[in-house]
Amino acid sequence: MLLLGTGSPLRAQADSLRQPGDRLTLALRGVPVAEALDRLAAASGVSLAFDPSTVGTARVFCQVDGAPAEAMLRCIVREAGLDFYRLSSGTYVVIASLRSAPQITALEGQVYDATSGEPITRARVAIDALAATRAVSDGGMFRFASLLPGRYRVAVHAIGYRPTVQDVELPPGRPLRWRVALEPVPATLSLVEVTGVLPVTAAAVSVPSAITTSTLVIDSLADVTRLGGPLRAAAQQLGIAQRSQLGDLHRSIRCRSRDSSARSHRSASASSRCTRPASASRTGASPLV
Repeated sequence: MLLLGTGSPLRAQADSLRQPGDRLTLALRGVPVAEALDRLAAASGVSLAFDPSTVGTARVFCQVDGAPAEAMLRCIVREAGLDFYRLSSGTYVVIASLRSAPQITALEGQVYDATSGEPITRARVAIDALAATRAVSDGGMFRFASLLPGRYRVAVHAIGYRPTVQDVELPPGRPLRWRVALEPVPATLSLVEVTGVLPVTAAAVSVPSAITTSTLVIDSLADVTRLGGPLRAAAQQLGIAQRSQLGDLHRSIRCRSRDSSARSHRSASASSRCTRPASASRTGASPLV
């Protein structure tokens, strides 16, 4: 609601019949802002429109001597943290300051067990409008900083307790401390079955190699003669042992069968597996010279 504050015609006429735009002398010391605006309108004859709930109850200290009425109005709104604009009709409308920074507030508090009074350390607090969630500390404490004043819906949850949802009004300029009591209830958790396969990596199955290869490089024929041939040269390498070339003559391989029919049936394959080449068995000569 806007109230139009103007000087009373009788009082304005008695004061000196001032017209808007005339200079005036006025002193206001500790006067409520609404009363200061009324006195300015009465003393200057200007039209002022304002909402009492907007201008508030701040007290102003202003003084002008031979100055326009607008100079006094500027002083009043500056002292009260307000602003104004002028209509084409010449009426001044007093409004809240558009440049004033919002008064930041915060929500902080504690979640505790309603039966024992002990803090709950596994609770979570969420503000629906902000989609923000906080996990409480070891003492059940939580805090939401840098919030705008107003009403928020806050939900509190904890395993083993009945959740609660409440509307909280945050005042401007100072944090609100809120203690939340949760009622304990039996909690039934469903069975969780986890099925998986452990991957087998190269590090899990390690098969050492039983065969190690080595390369012997002989640059010239003179090296072959000096080393006594390739076999003796290879035998000089670490981990290489040379066996007598006649050792195979003393190895006997026997192929036995239970009956003659089985022996004749496997004769072809057994001969290839159980006999040595004739040249090697009779002479024992090495193919290497």
